[in-house]
Amino acid sequence: MTDLIGLSGIRKPRDLKLPKIVAAVDVRNPLLGENGATRVFGPQKGASEDKIDKLERSLTTLADVVTKEFRFDYRNEPGAGAAGGLGFGLMSFCGAKIRPGFDVVAESIGFATKLKNADLVITGEGSLDRQTLEGKTPAGVARLARRLGKRVFAIVGRATEDRQVRELFDAVYENARPGMSEKENMARAGELLRENARELAISLTETPNAE
Repeated sequence: MTDLIGLSGIRKPRDLKLPKIVAAVDVRNPLLGENGATRVFGPQKGASEDKIDKLERSLTTLADVVTKEFRFDYRNEPGAGAAGGLGFGLMSFCGAKIRPGFDVVAESIGFATKLKNADLVITGEGSLDRQTLEGKTPAGVARLARRLGKRVFAIVGRATEDRQVRELFDAVYENARPGMSEKENMARAGELLRENARELAISLTETPNAE
């Protein structure tokens, strides 16, 4: 990707015909900046500070050339930074429409209809944090459950103490334990998950109105 720093022009293929494309994304990050693809997801993927700077300059060059050549600019669109900037590429080169992945999947399986018949809802995620609020599945499940008047619980690997995140759920159960290393936590994931599920089940039997 760092080769993009030297990009000077883009030639559009002639007579290119594409089907309607809907890109399902689970984040709302723009392409560039502090909340962009490089600075948010780069460190998560192991990119060093030097590499992050080069990646950011590369994506900036790409966005600038697209703006110059095609006369539109999607760099600040929500979801443009998804999958390392793939959202931006799909919008710019394929005319794709960006939609939250949860909405796309939920509509395709009739999730709202199925949820109406549920007594309660349990969802999960590896890490429950601020990124969860940006379109991740657990947040979508929780918000829909709330609208339908359903109790909703999360069983996760680890969770932030952020109040806004936790208030999405009636309760959050974490695999993470004080004094336990991440390596041990992952090795015992199945056992810890069963413990959390057992604790949740017990709490529901002790609650007069569990529905």
